[in-house]
Amino acid sequence: LFSVIGSLGGYGIGLYAGRPAIEKIAKSSLSRKLDELIARYGDAGVFIAAVSPIPYKLLAWMAGAGRMEIRTFIAAGIFGRSIRFGMEVLIVGYWGEEFVQMLKEPLFWIVVGVFSIVIFVPLNNWWNSLDKPVEEHLQ
Repeated sequence: LFSVIGSLGGYGIGLYAGRPAIEKIAKSSLSRKLDELIARYGDAGVFIAAVSPIPYKLLAWMAGAGRMEIRTFIAAGIFGRSIRFGMEVLIVGYWGEEFVQMLKEPLFWIVVGVFSIVIFVPLNNWWNSLDKPVEEHLQ
């Protein structure tokens, strides 16, 4: 919840400072990817950024600069951040000491490593595809 409250500050900065402020602080490749994320997925782009390691603060600035509906921005942020950070709370709260013991097992880390590679490679390809506008993908 506090992450989303903090993002409202970024939304406000984007709303009042606009695109020039974003261009001063962000790499152009990152802002292009976030622009494309919003262009392709619309409001769901906020959810994607909220639940993933995509820079959520910068996306908040861009949402403000793009005049995204603030209620939609807040709802997508709360839902996405709840999933992202709520999973950790549920795992530790439900399994607690048993989970801590699993962290000491080499097999656990092997499974996590393989799972991470299986997930990371397609996600990395998707993230890098955001450098190209959607029109280029259709040709």
